Amino acid sequence: MVKMLRILFNNLLAFPTTNNPKFWFVLLSGLIIVQACGPLKTTTLPSSTGKQGEIIVSLEDRYRGSIVEANIRSILGSEPPALPQPEPLFNYSVVPGSSFTGLLKAHRCIVMVETMQETKDGLLIQKNVWAKPQIVIQISGKTPKEIEAILLENKARIQEALLSFELNQLIKKHQVALDKKLQQTIKKSFGVELVIPKGFLLINKQEDFAWIREETPE
Repeated sequence: MVKMLRILFNNLLAFPTTNNPKFWFVLLSGLIIVQACGPLKTTTLPSSTGKQGEIIVSLEDRYRGSIVEANIRSILGSEPPALPQPEPLFNYSVVPGSSFTGLLKAHRCIVMVETMQETKDGLLIQKNVWAKPQIVIQISGKTPKEIEAILLENKARIQEALLSFELNQLIKKHQVALDKKLQQTIKKSFGVELVIPKGFLLINKQEDFAWIREETPE
């Protein structure tokens, strides 16, 4: 379409005046062609699927049950500190690379482990590849040992990228409906700006303490 419009424009410039009948013939022909082609198409990414904290891991069959898979599980399933009971950092599902097609590519958080003979970046972090919002982390290497080294070296970076993505999505979700009155109360009392969505109540407030609790419907 763009190339066709450029040709049409160049042809119109060839006429020194609009009084030439050929000028109007070329212009009319171009308008008919544009109308027949229809509007320019734009690619819109579908909405991502999956819940917060859920990750799809695409793993080549050769790595199932290997040290590479063990490292992936260690990164995603490590326990956060200071919790009353042990919980994994993320909920994840490992699928064979051959099955990573279609709807799975629309998941919000994806980790891909692949063997590639030609690779520049052993760790590549991308946003909105197949859906939106989405984060895709690709770990690639020429050999299993190279991939294992990349995982060990970038454990903190992988965790930070996933946590940062989920935190930003959570903030965007809460910013849709904020309790500005409660936010102002906290800011005025403690000088701290917090993103507080509606549905939270100030249970107790003292000089150096505030207890804000979410009220869930019974």
